[in-house]
Formats: sequence, C-alpha cells, structure tokens
Amino acid sequence: MSNKISQQADTIWKYTKFIFKNVKAFRASRQLYEVRTNLSLANMEIGKMTVHEPIHAQRVNEFNQVMIELVRGKWLPALRNGSQKCP
Repeated sequence: MSNKISQQADTIWKYTKFIFKNVKAFRASRQLYEVRTNLSLANMEIGKMTVHEPIHAQRVNEFNQVMIELVRGKWLPALRNGSQKCP
C-alpha cells in the first residue's frame, strides 16, 4: 500500500515539476490563442466590408502584415533550435 502511495507521490511530483518548468510556454500558448481569436474576429469584420469602402484596402494590408509577423514568430524559435530551415 505504501509503495502505491509512493508511486502516486512520485507521479504528482513529476507533473508539478513539468508544470513549473513549462509555465512560460503555457502562458504563451494562452496568449497566442487570444491573438488568434482576435485575428479571426478582425478578419470577419474585414469580410463584412465591401471592397469599395475607402478603408478596406488598408485593413486588409494591416491584417496581412499581422499574419506575416505571427508566422515569422513561429519560425524564429524553430530556427534557433535548428529544427527547420527558413522558407
């Protein structure tokens, strides 16, 4: 019985260490989810505009630039780790 409790305590300790070690990654993942949600909402608002509206082209260009930066933000850590080549 004490062996089973010891194994459970060891498992809990491993999970706790993992969480504390990766807390920055969890926070970054949550922030990235929020950014993606906001970008989706912005894209829907741009989609509601007609191409004849004066601000439409500017909003599309701004949205495209943000998407480029988001993708570049994913590539840079991968390049530092040497796991990918920059396209």
